Amino acid sequence: MDEYERVVDVNTPAGDVFDYLANIENLPGWLPGAQEVYPVSADRFRLKGIIAGYSLDTIVQLRVDREHSRIEWNVGDHHRGWLTVRQGDTTDALSEVTVSVVFEPGLAERCWAPMEPSDRETAVYDYLGLSLDSLRRQVEGPSPPAAV
Repeated sequence: MDEYERVVDVNTPAGDVFDYLANIENLPGWLPGAQEVYPVSADRFRLKGIIAGYSLDTIVQLRVDREHSRIEWNVGDHHRGWLTVRQGDTTDALSEVTVSVVFEPGLAERCWAPMEPSDRETAVYDYLGLSLDSLRRQVEGPSPPAAV
């Protein structure tokens, strides 16, 4: 299995960040390539989009644990992950979001086939970073204009 993890600080209270993430309708706003999300049941949704250059139309199983500020997902038997949100160490207005994804053996190789293994790893970390940067922009809101 290939496991990847990234962390980002967000200038928004942890409860607000978690509420945003737990609402699957917000997924296309922060997950690059996610285009449409449709609830299927209380713990499953359909995700359509183009991720890592692949057209995606799949069912995602989701578990939201509000008590521990943790969300887990499973896409078939080939991809799973989790994310947590915790209050920052310095102030209640700061949150730390950790996301971890696990690909079953061979999936990363198939998705990023033409790349060398080290480039593949970089591409996965870059995608996670892009996702977390998008999340930060969504929950922090627009930056104030620069002073002239």
